[in-house]
Amino acid sequence: MNPTDPNSPRIGRQLDTNTRSRLVSYLIRRGHDNANQAVDAAEDFLHAAAASSQPLTPTPLADIGWHAFILHTADYAAFCQRLAGRFIHHVPHQGADCESHCNSCDARKADG
Repeated sequence: MNPTDPNSPRIGRQLDTNTRSRLVSYLIRRGHDNANQAVDAAEDFLHAAAASSQPLTPTPLADIGWHAFILHTADYAAFCQRLAGRFIHHVPHQGADCESHCNSCDARKADG
């Protein structure tokens, strides 16, 4: 099982129903047709990040859900504490990878 792969079997869910609904609604209001999948992918990624001693990079789908979750700061901080016993920080891309990531994000925005 690869917890950062949205097609992998689902791991145990710890995200409460109310928070999940708020995140999905938030993404739908912003035009994301894949809101449910993005929230699932973000949760899977956070499970992997909590268990890893190395920095991980989310899939583009997980990153969409993660960004939405981070904006709901109280919910995100509480989830991280329950899951990992610590806050899981988001560290943006740096260096050459940043340029290609930012260009890819810009292209997705231009496509609608």
